Amino acid sequence: MAILVVAMAVLPLIQSGTSIHKRSYLTEYHVIASLRARTLLNFVSSMDFDLVHQYLARSGGTSGAEIVIEDFFESGELEFLFAAPSNHYRKKIENFSHVLLGRPIGNDMLRIEVVVNWRIPGERRDTPHEYRLATLLQRPEFTASNRVPTGSVR
Repeated sequence: MAILVVAMAVLPLIQSGTSIHKRSYLTEYHVIASLRARTLLNFVSSMDFDLVHQYLARSGGTSGAEIVIEDFFESGELEFLFAAPSNHYRKKIENFSHVLLGRPIGNDMLRIEVVVNWRIPGERRDTPHEYRLATLLQRPEFTASNRVPTGSVR
């Protein structure tokens, strides 16, 4: 009888420990996903606007459909962005995948979106977790800083 009482008292503690462990995985993996998405968006933002715009327009992006931008890059070209500094981190990033999407908006703007998916080890779930991040890129010569007078130089 005493063993049964102890077992009933310990079982909720074990379950709450598992729940806390899963939440810490979720938080850590969410941070990794957001960093991965921001890194990809920053990388595409630093590229030549006209090259990306022409690629998207040629690929059918003018119809309003999202185009997978990763086809624009050579195989493995983006992997240097996610070089793992340690074996521990390398094992974690194996659980991640991403899709980089884009479409032109007129001639002077691009909509770029990153979708990062991941699975938590040992989690029984049919659909992966997902993080989405999007931005609008404007042709550099049409930015506000180029149109607003900044004063005279003497």
